[in-house]
Amino acid sequence: MIEPIFVEKRLDCNRRLRELNLDRGQLVDVVMQAVAARAGVTDYDPVSAPGYEFWRGGTRRLRELLVGHGWEKATINGIEYVIDISRKNRLSVVATDDNTASPNGLPKNRTLKGPATEEAVENNKQLILPLIFKDQKTIAPASEYTSWLLCIYDGGENVCAELSCPTEVLGGRFTHFNERIVILGPGEWNDIDPLQSTDDDFGPEIEINVQRK
Repeated sequence: MIEPIFVEKRLDCNRRLRELNLDRGQLVDVVMQAVAARAGVTDYDPVSAPGYEFWRGGTRRLRELLVGHGWEKATINGIEYVIDISRKNRLSVVATDDNTASPNGLPKNRTLKGPATEEAVENNKQLILPLIFKDQKTIAPASEYTSWLLCIYDGGENVCAELSCPTEVLGGRFTHFNERIVILGPGEWNDIDPLQSTDDDFGPEIEINVQRK
């Protein structure tokens, strides 16, 4: 099997992200919000709350930053995305393990994915499901879109992230990727200022507390 393209150098990452109509500052902001949402969970919340809040917070911030700037909100077969109609890309948030952003292993999703995700990945450009928006307007068949994941590993003191294009799922886990773009590599989390806004004008400044409970 062909090894995935691993884009690690910052200049190369920035160039590739621009081609995808994305910005590293935006995606770091999404990571910060996902981590902050999980940190807000208390012992009185349901046991599933940390994972749910992580995904919810990241997904919401992704949409806050991108919708209206070449991206739209979409739900496809129960999966929450933002999509770029002109470039035929779609992007979702997923929590992954400590192989995230590592050249020595592939990120594994923490929660097993079901048939919808397996179909979306294994048939990345062959799906027949339509893209349905809130106004019920059909934009294009999902088969024309490439699926991307913002993979985020929250290890407390170490948080890593990558933007990846999955091509295979086995047993509910991602097992192969076509391309992996490092957003936050090992050790870079401590250099992030949680009070600093993104480099763009897409949203307000976020003030978060990322201390562990």
